[in-house]
Amino acid sequence: MRRCLIHFFICICPFIGLGQIDSGVVVVEPTLYDAQFIKYWDHLWEVGVLITQDSIIVNNEREEPIIIPTDFPLHQKVSYHALDQDTSYAMVIERLNYTNLSFSIIGKTSDRVFFERRDTAILESAFWLGAEGVYENGDSVYGMNDYNIRNDGRHRLLIPVGTIEVINYYEPLERGRIAIYFKKED
Repeated sequence: MRRCLIHFFICICPFIGLGQIDSGVVVVEPTLYDAQFIKYWDHLWEVGVLITQDSIIVNNEREEPIIIPTDFPLHQKVSYHALDQDTSYAMVIERLNYTNLSFSIIGKTSDRVFFERRDTAILESAFWLGAEGVYENGDSVYGMNDYNIRNDGRHRLLIPVGTIEVINYYEPLERGRIAIYFKKED
């Protein structure tokens, strides 16, 4: 019972009771983040970093933490589609934890599958430095975060912050690249 109360306290009040983090990187629950994402924060070990739930606290700045985007619902599948003349694409996304998204894409022409991708996309660790792109929808403008698929910076998903209305998929080709622009299914 005592362990449950302590776990409950940390989940409800993640910043209280953890004390000053003067150096090092403290991750309250490492399984909730990709290992490469956590490793990125090592460069700030001298000032101290606390990663808990959707917050990253650097240098004990608890008033203004860096917030990890969590627009996708956890462990729920969200469907998208894209049309290009006689070609249709379907994509399904599922948020696995605070940094990782599982996705699958199927492209069809005349009911023949010619394009399939399944993988995990990981939030770019430096997401907090600025948007990788911009999505405009009428009067609203959203910054977009980069989710890397193969750590090469060329296979990626670009996802707006504040909406899950659209997703852009990019993959390199020998000459050029594939770019598919998905919209959420109604």
